[in-house]
Parts: sequence; C-alpha cells; structure tokens
Amino acid sequence: MDKNAILSRLEELKDLDFTMELNQEFSDLTQKFYDIVNDEDKSSEESEEEEEKSEEQIAAETQEDSSKKEELEKFKQLAEAFKTKRAEFFKARDEEEAKNLAIKKDLIKELRDLVQNEENIGKAFSRIKEVRDKWSEIGSVSKKVHHDIQQEYSQLVEDFYYNINIYKALQENDLKRNLQRKEEVIESLKNLLNETSVKVIEGELRFLQNEWENIGPTRQEDWESIKSEYWNTVKELYNKIKDFYESRREESAQNLEKKAELIGRLKEVLSRDPETHKHWEKQTQKVMDIQKEWKSIGFGPREENEKLWKEFREICDGFFDKKRAYYKDRNQDFVKVKEAKEAIIQKVHELKTSQEWKKASEQIKKLQNQWKSLGNAGPRWEQKLWKIFRSHCDDFFDARQKHFEKQDEQNIENLKKKEALIEKIKAFKPSGEPKEIIGQLKELSAEFNALGNVPFKEKDRIYKAYKEAIDTQYDALDMDKQEKEDLLLKSKIETIMNSQNAEDLLFKERDRIRKQITKFNDEIIQLENNLGFFGKGSEKNPMVIEVKKKIEKAKNEVEKLKATLKQIPRP
Repeated sequence: MDKNAILSRLEELKDLDFTMELNQEFSDLTQKFYDIVNDEDKSSEESEEEEEKSEEQIAAETQEDSSKKEELEKFKQLAEAFKTKRAEFFKARDEEEAKNLAIKKDLIKELRDLVQNEENIGKAFSRIKEVRDKWSEIGSVSKKVHHDIQQEYSQLVEDFYYNINIYKALQENDLKRNLQRKEEVIESLKNLLNETSVKVIEGELRFLQNEWENIGPTRQEDWESIKSEYWNTVKELYNKIKDFYESRREESAQNLEKKAELIGRLKEVLSRDPETHKHWEKQTQKVMDIQKEWKSIGFGPREENEKLWKEFREICDGFFDKKRAYYKDRNQDFVKVKEAKEAIIQKVHELKTSQEWKKASEQIKKLQNQWKSLGNAGPRWEQKLWKIFRSHCDDFFDARQKHFEKQDEQNIENLKKKEALIEKIKAFKPSGEPKEIIGQLKELSAEFNALGNVPFKEKDRIYKAYKEAIDTQYDALDMDKQEKEDLLLKSKIETIMNSQNAEDLLFKERDRIRKQITKFNDEIIQLENNLGFFGKGSEKNPMVIEVKKKIEKAKNEVEKLKATLKQIPRP
C-alpha cells in the first residue's frame, strides 16, 4: 500500500465512528506511512552521494520534496483528526464507566442495607430482584475496579440468601413465642375482669394493650381465633369502665360546687398582700395547696368548668405577677448584702497571710459568723462570693496546718509507734476465755489511744489500719452472734471516743448508718410499689410471697440499724 492509499484510508477513518478495531488499523497505517517516508529519505541520501545532478534533476527533486511535504502535512492533519476523535471516545467511555461505577456502588449500599436490616421476607425478595435487575442493566466499569466491585456484589448476594435461610428458621420460632405471649396477655386481661378498682383496670388495660401491640405476628392459622378472644375481652373491660363513669356523672355538679368554693377560699387567702419573704413563701404554699386540691377535683360540665377555670387561673396569675414584682424590688436588698460580704472577703484576704495563728483564727471565725448573719446575697452572687470567701479561709487554715505539721516531730514518732502496735495486734494470738481475750484486746486499744496524735494527713489511714486489725481479732471470737455484734459496736464507739478526731468519726459513722437506712427504705418502697401490679387474690403467687419476704427482711434491717444509731453518741 502506497502513501496515497494510506492517506485515502485515513480520510475515510476520520469520518467513521471510533472502535478499537479502527484504532488498531490507524496504528498500522501510521507505521506503514512512516516506514515509506523513511525508505524514501534513505534512497534520496544514497542518490546524492553517487553522482552530480543536472539542473533538471535538481528541479525535479525539489518539486518531489514539495509534494512529499504536502503529503506529510496532510497525513498529520488526518492523524490529528483521528486522535481527537479517539480522545473524545475514551473521555466519554471513562465518564460512562465512572457513572456506572457510582450506580453500582449505590446498589451495593442498598444491598448491604437489605442484608443487614430487612426482616420482611416478601419485601426482601422484591427488593433484591430490583437490585439484580438494575445491576444487569448497568454498563461496564473500569477494568481496574471491575473485579473488586463484582466480587463485593456477589458476596452480598450470597450473604442475603444465607441470612434469609436463618431468618426463616428464627421467624418460625418467633411466631410460636408470639402466640404464647399473646395468650398470656389474654389471660391477664381476663383476670382484670375481677378487679374492682377502675383506676387499676385503666392502667393495666393500657399496659396490656401496648404489650399486645408490641408483640409480633403469629401463624395465620392461629390469628383469627386469638384475635377474636382478645377483642372480646377488651370490649368487656371497656364496657365495665364505661358503666363506672356513667355512674359518676352525678358527681359533675358537686365538682363545680367544690371548685367554686376553692375560688372563694383563694380570694380570702389573697385578700392581703404579704410584706416579707417569709410571708410570701407562706402565702405561695397556700396557693399551691389550693391549686393541688383543684387538680384533685374531677371535671364538671364543659362550659361551666371552663368558666370556673378561667376565673381561677386569672386569680392565680395575678398573685404570681405581684410576687415577681416584689422579688424584683428585693434584689436591691441582695445588692446591699453583696457589698457587705465583699467587705468581709477583703478583710479575710488581708488576714490569710498572717502568722499570728491564734489571733487570726479568732478574727476569721468572727468574720465567718458575720457572714452567716448577713443572710443571702441572692442566686446571682451568693455562690460566687462564697467560693472566694471560702478559698481565702481555706488558704489561711491550710497554711496554719502546714505550720504545725512541720513542728510536730512527736506526732511522727507516735505514727511509728502506732504502726508497730498495729502489727502487734495483727500478730496477736488469742488464748483463754472470750472475756480474758476481750480484756487483752482492750489493753491493746488503750495502749493505741495513749500514744497520742499522729500527723494530720496520716490520722485517717492509721486509724483505718488499726480498726481493721482490732475488728479482725474481735470477729474471730467464739461468741453468740448478737453478743458479738453488741461487743463490736461498743468497742468501736469506745475507740472512736478515744481518737483524736472523735467528733468527725462519730458524725461519719452516724451518716453511714443513716444512708443504709435510707437505702433499705427506698428498697421497701420499690418492693411495695411492685406489689401494686398484682391484683387481689394473688397472695399465693410465688412472686408475691418472695417480694413480701424481701420487704420483711428489709424492715428488720432498718430496725436493727435504728437501734445501732441510738447507741452512737451525738458529736
């Protein structure tokens, strides 16, 4: 094929739709064209070396060179046109593949959500069919990502069918369990028919209906019968409630009379405006009590009830408007207290670096009493001022404590002796009668208390170590349980009373016991509330019996703790 044929074919190629086959043909034609050009250049060079040329030959060769340049230029134009079309093709293909990749990623995301979250089998199969149909309709993607994305898609499809098989098995088990739970709800509803309290019926009925709705489906063959039994029972309960409220309609008129009476009482309470904070609080409590009583009264006929409520609300609103105005003026008093407390803070600030420990301590304590006597500076400033004041006081007392700790060499020696005595108590081997052993242990306690104070920062640690050691010895005594408990309590109190921080330890011990009493009382309240969920006639229910036992046990513990609390002296 010569150059003219190549150029002719290239002319045809630039007008054809681009394909990979045409791209290969273009590459072949390009190579052939350049091979011909190279051969011509080589022949021309050899001819110039062999002989001199006439003017006619030179003119002919010049014309031939000009023709070659035109052919080469035309070739370049045609090649550039083809390359442009090829570039446009690859750009469009890349954009299409990127678009297809994005669509496939969205489908994979949808498929993953289907695998992880869809529990409706029918809906799941419908969705996966849509996903697979869309996937098959999507064009190709880049070869670089084709394998990975196809593998991810295939794995998710496998996971879907695996999960569906597991879900079917679980669903069958759930259907059986749901039937059992719905039967239990129906049984509870039937028991509720015997309940005399409408309030209990309403509360339990709502609870059981919510529970019924929250239970999943049952097998279709069981559904109709159990649904019919459920709704028949619910209807009976609602009829019972309806009958009750119809019988109470006569109370509506009485409710209106009670509310009118409350309005009269409210007007009487508010006939005089309070003059002090205490009076405002007292009157506010009366108003709130009347409001609470209002809420406890049932409704009357709608129109009359709304009229009374409007009057009642306007009176209450008027009272609270006056109260807000009073406290707005009261803030002026807070400003005065604030300024007085700021003056005290300045004095404490000046005293906190003093080393006249006794004199400065007395002055600061007087300032603390003055602080208390000033009253409250209001919610805006009180806490902020208190933090600053307390910080200055703490700075002084911390400095005083550090000063005395440095001088307290004897306390360090006492600490070493007490640590040695604790080891002695731990190593103590009891022998003889319990009373003799108790006497020996008391001697060790007396020896411990006689050793005097230890460094302040060590007092809690050393006392705790001593208490654990001496309690261990008392616990090992072979005595009646109650007698041992009384003895341990007595010993514990004696030890506290003889310690250097007896007041603090007594307070902590009483506080610890009060917290235990509170904990048991809270437990009793919770258990008694739980009993409220059981209707009458449930005394033989094992759960009821167990709850009552727990209540009795907790009450016994409270009585024992109260008895113990009475034996501990007040600090």
